[in-house]
Amino acid sequence: MILYHGTGETLGKTILKTGFISKDVKSNFSNFSICNNRKIINLQTESGYIYLTNYLSKAYYYANAGSKNEDEHIYIFKCNIPEKLLLPDLDEIRICYNSQEEELKKLNSVELLNKIKSTRIIKNIDFENYDVELLIIPCHLNLCMKKEGYLTSETGMLLKRFMELRCEKPNDLKELAELTEKIEKIYCWKKLK
Repeated sequence: MILYHGTGETLGKTILKTGFISKDVKSNFSNFSICNNRKIINLQTESGYIYLTNYLSKAYYYANAGSKNEDEHIYIFKCNIPEKLLLPDLDEIRICYNSQEEELKKLNSVELLNKIKSTRIIKNIDFENYDVELLIIPCHLNLCMKKEGYLTSETGMLLKRFMELRCEKPNDLKELAELTEKIEKIYCWKKLK
C-alpha cells in the first residue's frame, strides 16, 4: 500500500544519510497542546512509531507543522508498506477525533486509515527492504515568514491551498487530486535505494 511520511529538511537529510526512516525519533509536537471542545489535548505523539498517511497533502501539512525554523524544504517519503504492518493511529484519534474515539477504535487498521487518513507502524522503513521515493517541496510555513511576496506568488498560493486541503471533505477530493498531480509534476519523485 502506498503511504506518505513527511518531515522537515533537517530530519529529512538525516534519513537520507542513514538510509532509513526511524521509528525512534522524538515527536516534533512534544511541547504543544490545543483546546478542542473545551478540553486541553496534548499533541505529543507516542514514541516508537512511524506515522504515515494515504494523502500526500496530509503528509505535507504535518511536516510543515512540525518543521524547524531553519527548514526551507519539506521531505516527503512515499513508501510501499504491506497492509499487515499497519496499526491504528491512536494519537490521531485522540487529538482530532476524540468525540468519536470509541467508535473509531472498533475499525481495523485499513478501515481506520481510510476514515482518518492516518496510520502508524512499529518498524523502521529502510531503503533496502522497502520501495521508497522522495519528493522535496518548499516549506510553506517558513517561507511565509521569510520571503517577501511569497504568499502572493504562484508557488505560495499553490502550496497554501494544498496544505489547506487535507482530504477532510469529500467535495475537496477532486481539487486535491488535481493539486497533487500538479505538485508531483513540478517537484518530481526520486527513487531511493
